Amino acid sequence: VSDGQTLVDSLDDRARELGGRLSDLPGLGPGAALRLSPDTRARQAALVAALAATDGLAVSWARLTAGSVAAVRLIGDLEDHDLAAAEAARLGRSAKYDEALAALDPADAALAGARSIRDQLANSIDVTVLDQWIERNAAYDTALRDLYGALGTSKGRVTDAVKEAIAAEQRAKERLPPDTRGLVVIMAEIAQGGMNQAVIAIEGAKGRLATAVDALEGRGLPSAAR
Repeated sequence: VSDGQTLVDSLDDRARELGGRLSDLPGLGPGAALRLSPDTRARQAALVAALAATDGLAVSWARLTAGSVAAVRLIGDLEDHDLAAAEAARLGRSAKYDEALAALDPADAALAGARSIRDQLANSIDVTVLDQWIERNAAYDTALRDLYGALGTSKGRVTDAVKEAIAAEQRAKERLPPDTRGLVVIMAEIAQGGMNQAVIAIEGAKGRLATAVDALEGRGLPSAAR
């Protein structure tokens, strides 16, 4: 992202510098048709038009990086959550209930991070699937906390409270996403929220510049333009 921003800034600077040089070519201005040949004027106009291909690159790059960074952070948060929840479950199966409860704290923090990204994305994409993913995982985490809390209180004995907590944990577990298909949908929605369009815009600018260079290749540019 940092390297790309440096390139975008460099392109903007070079486009402004070249645009200034093209505007200052000798013979331009009022009466240019009397001083310069039609071919020379056409080449100058083609160069100016070619530089315009870079207009909007900064906006496209900003949109692309915002989407990609959000996607990376979101995946990281969801993976961190799953790892923490799995560790809590492992500790719970070993009857280490206090440690299991502590292990759920990072899971809560990861979901909080995912919610923050969700709030940012809500302005540009449909976050329905992401909302469901977060809500169902949060509900399961709560059920685990209740279960380990009940087991800790009962010293591992199966009391009525423990039975209720076990049933609630099973219900919450059944509502968890069965596989990663939901993540695929979430990533696709992030892409549709601007990343795809940004890539297309950047590739379009590249194509327009390449076409302009090919058209002007070997036609003998004015010396000042070289």
